[in-house]
Amino acid sequence: MHASLQIKLIKFDDGERFPMLAKRLGGMPLFKPTVYSISMIRAENASTATIVRNLQAIMHLYTWANNSGFDLEQRFGKGNFLNLIEIDSLTDAVGMRYDHLKKMIKRNQDNPSDSKRIVPSIERFRTGAKTHSLTVDSATKAVRLRYICNYLDWLAFEYLKGVLSSSGRRAEIESKQKYMSHAIQARIPTVRNLSFFGKREGLSHEAEKRMREVINPQSQENPWQNQNVRIRNHVFILTSLTLGIRRGELLLARVKDVNFQEGTLLIRRAPDDPNDPRTYQPNAKTRDRILPLEADLCQLLYDYVIGVRGKIKAAKKHEFLFVALNTGAPLSMASVTKIFATLRSRISDLPNDLSDHVLRHTWNDRFSEMMDKNKVPEEEEKKHRSYLMGWSETSNSAATYTRRHIRKKSKEVSLQLQRRMDLKDDG
Repeated sequence: MHASLQIKLIKFDDGERFPMLAKRLGGMPLFKPTVYSISMIRAENASTATIVRNLQAIMHLYTWANNSGFDLEQRFGKGNFLNLIEIDSLTDAVGMRYDHLKKMIKRNQDNPSDSKRIVPSIERFRTGAKTHSLTVDSATKAVRLRYICNYLDWLAFEYLKGVLSSSGRRAEIESKQKYMSHAIQARIPTVRNLSFFGKREGLSHEAEKRMREVINPQSQENPWQNQNVRIRNHVFILTSLTLGIRRGELLLARVKDVNFQEGTLLIRRAPDDPNDPRTYQPNAKTRDRILPLEADLCQLLYDYVIGVRGKIKAAKKHEFLFVALNTGAPLSMASVTKIFATLRSRISDLPNDLSDHVLRHTWNDRFSEMMDKNKVPEEEEKKHRSYLMGWSETSNSAATYTRRHIRKKSKEVSLQLQRRMDLKDDG
């Protein structure tokens, strides 16, 4: 039986970050999940983020098993795999947000006479008390179940290694393992992408204008009190919006990557950088490239580097462009999340999904508008967009980032078609 669990990120001397599933009390890593992540996930050159997502799903699994009253590894060590009732219970638990799952478990532990196991509670939750705030979407649930199924298959095969191939017992256990695996796979939700509704889109022109007004360092509505914080956040947000780059790419940028004479910014991939002190190192998913900087943006970056960053002594210990102003340390992913959370909470008329990634969608909408205005051929537009976004020329990623523009253009085409039909003649 395992106590409360957590994901710990270990940084090695060569800069590699390695996540491990560990007990909160004492921090001891769980042996089997650690062996699995090293031998099966890391061995395939998976990113740190992918390993973390696998371990989060496995943490869900162990938490469920612990509350269900059995030690998962001991069970599997005897060739006793999950039955259908347990698989159904696990499937329901995986559909919950992890924090809510833990709260339900605590309620059951505090009131053992009410419910000793989570299955009845989940059933009540599923049939009567289900809300979006307590559950994850179908895509997340599907990913979790796939990761869990892969881990349980591996755990079962680890036991089978010690069973003689000539043994009739081995055939029986292999049959049980396949039955369990197929049962879990049958419960993985089918994720359909049939609609644009509810998908992330870029900002409207009105919302973009409003955001730019608020983040101006001189604005009375600016939600940050410290003037240097206002300047840094203003420059960070405008750089994200103007270039359409991911936050990880901008957080990896160094001062020397900005060529103020030529007006360019180098976007680089730097996985497992030993000189990056951040435990959770930002990740650049796209290709290295050099992006042009418009004169005003270049000047904003220069003023920030000289007037804000340059006056922080601790910032001289590293080269990263954007820093935490209280410590001088490289700005973290969590800090960027907090910047946008502050904007959303303090400025009520900004979109409630405003984030750094929405700015990337916004850039793609503006790029599409510019290409339409200049009548750039579709194939040439695709090449330009792919380079600036850091995608390969054969990438289909553009469809993810141009929903608002596609919807607007489709509306225009539909109305033009309707006008050509001249419905007045039918009156």
